[in-house]
Amino acid sequence: NDDKKNNNNKDKEDNNNDDKKNNKNDSKENNKNDNKNGKNRKLGKTFVKRAKTIHNHPDNLTPEQIQQHKHYSKQRTTKLITTMAQALLNPLQDDFKIGTIGSSVAAGHDNCHYDSYESQLQRTLSSIFQSAGMNLIVQNAGEGGGCGDTHENQVFCITHNVSPDVDIIHYSWTYFEHGGAEKARESLIRWGQQMPKRPMVHHLVARGKANTCEGDSKENAMLDNTYAAYGYNAFCIQTGLYFGGHDYDKEQEEGINRFGWQQVGDGYHNTTRYGELEEDEERRNGLGTVYRNWHPGPLGFQIASDAFAYVYSMGVLMALELIEKDMDAGLDPRDRWFVKSTDDRGLLSTDGEYDETELMNFIETENKSLLHDSSSKQRRLEPKLSLPPQTVKDMPKPLFCNPLYCSIPHPPSCINYEKP
Repeated sequence: NDDKKNNNNKDKEDNNNDDKKNNKNDSKENNKNDNKNGKNRKLGKTFVKRAKTIHNHPDNLTPEQIQQHKHYSKQRTTKLITTMAQALLNPLQDDFKIGTIGSSVAAGHDNCHYDSYESQLQRTLSSIFQSAGMNLIVQNAGEGGGCGDTHENQVFCITHNVSPDVDIIHYSWTYFEHGGAEKARESLIRWGQQMPKRPMVHHLVARGKANTCEGDSKENAMLDNTYAAYGYNAFCIQTGLYFGGHDYDKEQEEGINRFGWQQVGDGYHNTTRYGELEEDEERRNGLGTVYRNWHPGPLGFQIASDAFAYVYSMGVLMALELIEKDMDAGLDPRDRWFVKSTDDRGLLSTDGEYDETELMNFIETENKSLLHDSSSKQRRLEPKLSLPPQTVKDMPKPLFCNPLYCSIPHPPSCINYEKP
């Protein structure tokens, strides 16, 4: 009887173990399927991380440092206004170009091209530039990182991946920047100042902390300060949403992860603005996706597009105020933003090449006052920057990049091929 009892207990124990094993396997399979469907997808152990230290936060700065921080902000704004004013007043500029380089996030993978942030930005701002007689072109040179390309090599191809005469450069390599990324970004900033329009570099981050956009990175804070005069800035999708005031942390406690895979609605809206006009329900709901997976969805990209559109619109408004102020005072606004020059760095046509005949015809017919006298037809308009000179010797000493490559008089060039 004891033997039978022991055998029965052993059988029960074996059955219990088998049940536990099966339940565990079923649980794994269910979690696997849920992760595929985006139900249980979380961003690591916590929802969205909060930075412990924000290097440029006023609470961490002395009064002197706060004043210097405000100075950096003014420098950044000055560069923004200068970029817009010179484009609006340039008689030979028909296009305002924003060139984007980056990974699959920049390319808009897992989305329709129409829904990428570049396409949304172009549609949002086009009417502003059309009213000034220009076309807005937002170029997308994003590429997947699965073929061996990263931020480390794409920056060398900036003048070939986007037009060499872009007005603004966008950069986004969020998921590939693991240590040393500041070298590539600093090189890009410095090379941009050797391009015809001396474009600002704006860094798009697909994620971001809940309380700061890259401000917890000492290296990025150093880039912000050192290159403020050249317009360098960073934009983070999740940080922007957090700063809007929605309580994402509370929702996370309730089991709602707004930044999970395939999540529809960001807490403010359930679809994009153009999605509200969509009659097809499936398409309308799809446009409300914040993140497809690690790639942002249309609504996530709208946050990025709107952030850029807001900043650039403010730049245009401030530039117009200064232009109007000069006109009301009977001054030629071009005298503020351009100088007459006899060297070879004058105003460039839209393809980056000189068209002296067209420029001289404009000066002769529209603005004869720009000529000092009848013998000064060799004089050209050159952008006047209320910023430090953009020659290599006058730029700041490199912080991270190799001077052999990033302190050169011309930006590098290359043809960027994908590996098979």
